[in-house]
Amino acid sequence: MVNGHKTPIVDTSIGIVMRLNSYWIQADQFCSESEFRAWNNILDIIFRTLNYEDQVEQIRDEKTDEFIEVKFRDKEKENNNYFSTKINSANLFYNKAIKEYKGFRDDDYPENLSFEDRERGIRNKKVFLKTQVIKGKRLLREALEQKDMWLRKYMHRLGLYLKTYDSQTSNALFGGSGKGGKYNE
Repeated sequence: MVNGHKTPIVDTSIGIVMRLNSYWIQADQFCSESEFRAWNNILDIIFRTLNYEDQVEQIRDEKTDEFIEVKFRDKEKENNNYFSTKINSANLFYNKAIKEYKGFRDDDYPENLSFEDRERGIRNKKVFLKTQVIKGKRLLREALEQKDMWLRKYMHRLGLYLKTYDSQTSNALFGGSGKGGKYNE
């Protein structure tokens, strides 16, 4: 008890770390399966969990004092918005490329060409469209990876990672990790 009030036995930061750990397990799983939408959704949940102490400001109309909106004052919200915009842009490119690739039909290609020219043109168009799909997937993955890495660094800056035990990295491959190392703060 502190000042007559019951206090939790376990620090709340442990609960946050445990919750974040379960989210990171899901994020890593979605990443490995290229489930981009689910991966991004989990990253958004992680951000909200990390940003629970963000200061908010109520915006009110000067004349009527009527509530208009809430503004976040934390720079991390701006970073998150940057990555969300980048991910949305890559996602639009990727989805458009998929739609064009799946929607392309040989019949849509002009028939006033010689057979060889038409076949070559169709083949080149299919290759181009497939390349756009691959490019879109790469752009989306890169944007999500950047957001993922930023969130991990943000979490580390907040001190919500468990301490890591540093030892010789060559031993880690053979089960020797943790022997004779030192703690890193």
